[in-house]
Amino acid sequence: MVVSIAPELANLPACQHTAWMLINLLARADGIVDRVALECPRGVELAGRIVPLADRHLDLFDALISGAAAVDAVPVSSCKRVDPADFNIHFTVGPGLPASGTIRVHGERWWGGFARREIPGNGFSPLPFGPYVAAALAMSEVFKAVRLREYVPLESAFHSLWTMRAAGRPDLDPAWSGPETVDGVPVSATLAGVGAVGSTWLHALWATPGLGGAGLLADNDKYGVDTTNLNRCPIFGRSSVGSAKASEAARICADADIVLTPHDGPIGTTASDRPGLMVSAVDTNRSRRAVQGLYPPRLLSGSTHDLRAEVLRCDPELSTACIHCYNPVEPDGESDDELRKRFLTMDPAEQRQLAEDLKISIDEAVLWGTEGVCGFAGDQVAARLRPTSGGLSAFAVGFVSVMAGTMLAALTVQESLRLGPLHDSTCRAVFQFFDPLSPRNAPGMLARQSACPMCDPETPADGIWRRRFRTY
Repeated sequence: MVVSIAPELANLPACQHTAWMLINLLARADGIVDRVALECPRGVELAGRIVPLADRHLDLFDALISGAAAVDAVPVSSCKRVDPADFNIHFTVGPGLPASGTIRVHGERWWGGFARREIPGNGFSPLPFGPYVAAALAMSEVFKAVRLREYVPLESAFHSLWTMRAAGRPDLDPAWSGPETVDGVPVSATLAGVGAVGSTWLHALWATPGLGGAGLLADNDKYGVDTTNLNRCPIFGRSSVGSAKASEAARICADADIVLTPHDGPIGTTASDRPGLMVSAVDTNRSRRAVQGLYPPRLLSGSTHDLRAEVLRCDPELSTACIHCYNPVEPDGESDDELRKRFLTMDPAEQRQLAEDLKISIDEAVLWGTEGVCGFAGDQVAARLRPTSGGLSAFAVGFVSVMAGTMLAALTVQESLRLGPLHDSTCRAVFQFFDPLSPRNAPGMLARQSACPMCDPETPADGIWRRRFRTY
């Protein structure tokens, strides 16, 4: 892989945000990407908070290299001259005319994407939302080219987080592209879950200049950051392994405009004066039930499933779904650690047969068993070994988490602005990477599940939730 940033664009904040998240995702894609070569001018100052894993005083080139080194997975090194014989895919960051043999990647304001043709734009906006969307879409092309049989590459794909709608070409009208800045917007929120989606939410708000307010970060993972998190948690590096997620995230992003307070424990044991806007980024239905049980005045949720990202804005006045709706609590079963131990005790021939059945390499399967490396391969082995799963199940990859977390961060800012597409008759937005241009990648309604006991309008709890919602 080659990532190129033209000297005349390297100082633009939107291009720097796009370059970092693209490098960040590529550096975590072990098993998909072999190595990354970076073509970037030296001596260009950072245009704000760009790379959380690098010293803030480095120039752009050194910050990108340092951030990738902190991930410590796929090697990223300098490239002084691009030789087409040395790479499979060449990404060029920033707006501009099409360049032969390259895929242009660019995002600004609230939109982003990639194209094998011209991308308009100026790159002046300091917002990270569009750039992160662009990086996620570009990384998805790499993943699909490697993992999906008979995949036909797209000519272009774009998505706007201001409208939550897909497009084949970007529209620079502010009605689609959104405002250039959000200076002075107060964002006070409680984040439940600092895993893949939650850490992206924090990364995006950390990189957004001009926000005010406070963030309470809560995570109850007793193992903290481990090696299985590194492929899809964009603010954690190898040195974070072993640290409690909430505290480590707050430490890394301590220079955010939002004042961050970590809580390394269950969301229900946080202070009673926690911010009334609850942002759920938990990844189990059991945890979703616990968050819903607090009945916060405002509740937003972000989640992933295979190659789908989605966000939900809960509104008891409109009888939208709550985050317990359609999410039955998982049965108790073997943990991933127990599954890995079981895999390692299998006969080598059985291990090879399992890997062959799942169409992954035996090396990937053994790596999951010995080190717990998480991702497509490891999740497929775990799903096959877990008898309640019925075979192949969900897998998780970094670019989907980045899309979901960025969608959730954008929705959080929109909620603070009292604007955005998820109000009135719509409450959910979905993005499906299998078909980035699908008209279904758009806002829609998700009504409450009729049998859900947690948002039944006849219960006292729902009445309390409605009163809190009205007075927020």
